Amino acid sequence: EREPAAAAEHLLCEAATARPDQVVLLTALGQLCELQGRLGRAIEYYRAARGQRPRLGLALSSALTRTGRAEEAEQILNELLRDRPQDVTLYNHLGTALSTQQKHDAAETAFRKGVKVQTASAAIHTGLSTCLFRLRKDADAEVAHLLLAVLGRLERERVVALHVVDGEQLRVLELEPLRPV
Repeated sequence: EREPAAAAEHLLCEAATARPDQVVLLTALGQLCELQGRLGRAIEYYRAARGQRPRLGLALSSALTRTGRAEEAEQILNELLRDRPQDVTLYNHLGTALSTQQKHDAAETAFRKGVKVQTASAAIHTGLSTCLFRLRKDADAEVAHLLLAVLGRLERERVVALHVVDGEQLRVLELEPLRPV
């Protein structure tokens, strides 16, 4: 008898074999493999899904970045951004892929473009502030972290923000969401 994850994968594989053009099945298989920590296999499924629908690629680029193939992820994200220049999530993932490659100046540019697209995105400010810290732009990083804290609290989410201390250390600030009065 199979464990539930293996049984689910088997059923999805059978369905995908019968209907190889079904992007939803390929994506679901990629997600299942990703949850199981099998990123190489997940990449195969995400790549097959992208083959059917070229506008996809966020999950693929994320998995590529996490497996040390950030340069390939960067190419995919740049392709996607040509079609969707107002997608803040793509800028966030691009900044992460660039930062992973130690291309911190280019990452900063990507994160800043994302901020221009959606000023109130806590995710893009997280990436920007971390990037600025890596670039040793401590004052800018501190401002970005404080803005992140405000944004997160306004979004009614618990925020864990990093605070630069003396240009070297990071102090973690946990802030509770603001309660409506």
